[in-house]
Amino acid sequence: ASKSKRARQAAAKAKTKSAWPVIPRVLAAAFADYFKAITDSSVNLGLVLEGKHSVINGTDYPTPDGTCIRDYVDVRDIARAHLAAANATTKLPDTMNIGTGRGASVREIIKLVLEATNKTDTQVIETGRRAGDPAFLCANVDLAATELGFKSKYSLEESIRSLF
Repeated sequence: ASKSKRARQAAAKAKTKSAWPVIPRVLAAAFADYFKAITDSSVNLGLVLEGKHSVINGTDYPTPDGTCIRDYVDVRDIARAHLAAANATTKLPDTMNIGTGRGASVREIIKLVLEATNKTDTQVIETGRRAGDPAFLCANVDLAATELGFKSKYSLEESIRSLF
């Protein structure tokens, strides 16, 4: 009888372990921590809201507008992905990317934030590249779509408008 009890406990533990912990890797989580997340991508929302300058680090990348492209994902989508992983009933990969699968440039982000805040007098300072910044960093979200049925819901415009 004790063997079957141990077997049941092991099976319960295996079931729990199989679905969690999944560690969704978040690429440039848009606005999860308003100041840090935006600062990391060269758009310091705190400075913009105070009517001060914003900085673009590097304008000579091989991208359409010369600025870095990142995959900004809404914090509400990150929460949805975590819930989907926590509620999974099958074994999941140890890690998977959570994002939109689409990128936006630093210049586009600044433009959207300035429009959302009605800031027309904010200066944008262009400086040289930061060491190690890749031109393009965007999540491959295929695994999250396949394993969790997850797809981001909120557009970049919706994410930014939700802040104000």
